[in-house]
Amino acid sequence: MSINKRSDENLLDLKRDEHKKSVIKKEKGKVLQQANSFFVDVKGSVSYPQVVEVKEGDIVQKAINLAGGTNSVADLNQLNLAEKLIPNQVVYVPFKSEKIPEQFLTKAKNIENEDTSDNSSGSKKVIDINESNSSDLQQINGIGSKKADEIIKFRNENGHFKSIDDLKKISGFGDKTVEKLKEYLKVG
Repeated sequence: MSINKRSDENLLDLKRDEHKKSVIKKEKGKVLQQANSFFVDVKGSVSYPQVVEVKEGDIVQKAINLAGGTNSVADLNQLNLAEKLIPNQVVYVPFKSEKIPEQFLTKAKNIENEDTSDNSSGSKKVIDINESNSSDLQQINGIGSKKADEIIKFRNENGHFKSIDDLKKISGFGDKTVEKLKEYLKVG
């Protein structure tokens, strides 16, 4: 057996061991989740595409490692491996000569002030609906945890919002609600 083949086998064994450690423990059919942790979905050119549990502050590289690492046809040049993960994020590792599908593109959380002037009346925060997490969305009057989770679920399943009016496609968001939210949300 050649040295290269042996080291390849050792690397594969390490990846399998890491994959086994990442499998979520189940107790009587219920998934156990550690405090300050959340789940991300790792897809594409990885050894074991799956949902993995990560901790607050973990980065894309960690999620990829928990999914067994990349395979030989992965193109990591398109990813920011140091990007911090957010709850319910999809980490898509593209194959060589493939562009990342638009619905899987992510950017760092993007919250900007609508009014940059420093006035005592306080400026309204405008939150990018495509980049925000649950706690960001809950800062908006009229969005509680359930609606925030529904927004994120819709975004993860259907890709980025094209306009704020896309919220009407989610149960619980009617014309009046969406009109009230428009001044606090943007599509980046």
